Amino acid sequence: MDHPPDPIPEPRDREQDLATVDKTLAIYTALGSSKTPLYLRDLEQRCALPRRTIQRHLDYLESRGFVQRTGAGRYLLDPAARLPLGAADHDGIDRVLAEFTKCTGRDVALATLSGGRLAISHLHPSPEGESLLQGIDPRAMHATAAGKCLLAQLPNQERRRLMILTGMPRYTDRTITDVKRLDASLKAQQDEVWSAEGEYCETGACLAILAHPGTTYGDSIALTTSVQAAEFTQMKRELGISLLRGVARLQTVIGPLQPPRFGPVAI
Repeated sequence: MDHPPDPIPEPRDREQDLATVDKTLAIYTALGSSKTPLYLRDLEQRCALPRRTIQRHLDYLESRGFVQRTGAGRYLLDPAARLPLGAADHDGIDRVLAEFTKCTGRDVALATLSGGRLAISHLHPSPEGESLLQGIDPRAMHATAAGKCLLAQLPNQERRRLMILTGMPRYTDRTITDVKRLDASLKAQQDEVWSAEGEYCETGACLAILAHPGTTYGDSIALTTSVQAAEFTQMKRELGISLLRGVARLQTVIGPLQPPRFGPVAI
């Protein structure tokens, strides 16, 4: 597989090699242990490294798909980098998602909770280049299928803490903005395929399914797709089956799945 040139110079000897690895791991660990994205100044304090060095290593990690830069100039681990051990086959993930798009004509992506926010990764737009999943507000966990799927994996207290932090913004008249109503909605879920119709976007709907329960309660992964609201009823069953097949194929990339946790089990 071809990679872009590494922005970090090749080490001249073994000691320099180890020092380079130590710096990269220090930055990676600082990002991974933070609940929110970090500015360069935050990483300077946590890693005790010069800003230019940190920037060089961040560029390297970003070029390899391990780090994302937000619009506010902060950095966080790419959601895919939080996948369970052995799940770093990004090309394999992309092949599975590309096949989903080819077969269904719909967009598809992975979703996870990163730093207490909804994060979309490995996004594959529809063949026409369209996607309702692009640019989703990271606070919209309560208004999207993927967000609900992931929230249902959290303990009550943690889920309610996140909802207080985000403020549960109202996006449409159908958006649930009350924590108790959201809890009841998640508890009532009896299907593996989660859905949200007109809750984030009046003209759109989305579906999601748990793709991997993760290694801890906060790093579950969902597979998600979207559809125009006018087509939702007609397409829901077919896309749900396609999501289930997609998850089955992802098993070969991110490891065997445990039984999906949803409904009363997760509440």
